[in-house]
Amino acid sequence: MVSGGRLAAILAPAALLSVLAMPAAADQRDDFIAGRTVNCPGCDLHEAQLKRRDLTGANLAGADLTFATLHAATLRGADLTGAKLADANLNLADLRNAKLAGADMSRVLAYGANLTAANLAKAQMQEAKLQTADLTNANLTGVDLRVADMRLARASNANFSDATLGYVRGDYLHATGANFKGANLYGALFPSAEFGHSDFTGASLALVNLLKADLTDTTLVNVDFRRASLLRATVTDAQVDQGLWDNTTLPDGTIYPPPGQTPPPAAAGGQQ
Repeated sequence: MVSGGRLAAILAPAALLSVLAMPAAADQRDDFIAGRTVNCPGCDLHEAQLKRRDLTGANLAGADLTFATLHAATLRGADLTGAKLADANLNLADLRNAKLAGADMSRVLAYGANLTAANLAKAQMQEAKLQTADLTNANLTGVDLRVADMRLARASNANFSDATLGYVRGDYLHATGANFKGANLYGALFPSAEFGHSDFTGASLALVNLLKADLTDTTLVNVDFRRASLLRATVTDAQVDQGLWDNTTLPDGTIYPPPGQTPPPAAAGGQQ
């Protein structure tokens, strides 16, 4: 049997180590806020004031930056994997090549932000404000952008495969050469958007407004066009095949299929 005194002697070093370890996270946070380090993974940084802070290459994976101010901050190449950025201010921030996979960016303010080549795979971006943001070459695979505002944003060669863009506002969106395979764009607004050379294979464009949109040389195979409007859209050299059609407005203003005519059957494996 171990005596009480002996037990206390055995446990004392472990207890001391535990006490010493407790302030470490707080010290790391304090050092980060003070600008002595750019790394603070998993830290509680909600409402932090980081306007114009240079955080190039920072490790902020899993950090809580809810309601944080990062206006015009430099986060080039930063690791924000799984971070909480809901309601954060990223207006005009430089996020080129940043890692944001799985991040919660719901309602984030990212007006004019540079997200070129950023990894946003499976990020939660519902109601995000992305007006004039640059998403060129970004990876948005499986991202949730429902009700996001993407007016005048740039997304050439971006990967939106399997993404959700329902009810997005995308007037004048520039997304030439983008990948929208399997994406759900239900009810989105894309008047005068540029989608030339993009791939929409297997995508849902049901109830989407594509007024005057440029769909030149796009791939539109197995697409759900039900109740969509392509009025005055440019579809030169577009590949259209095996789609779902019902009360669809074509570029010349006619409705397809005509009233009273049964819609053509969906192709095998098509959208339901």
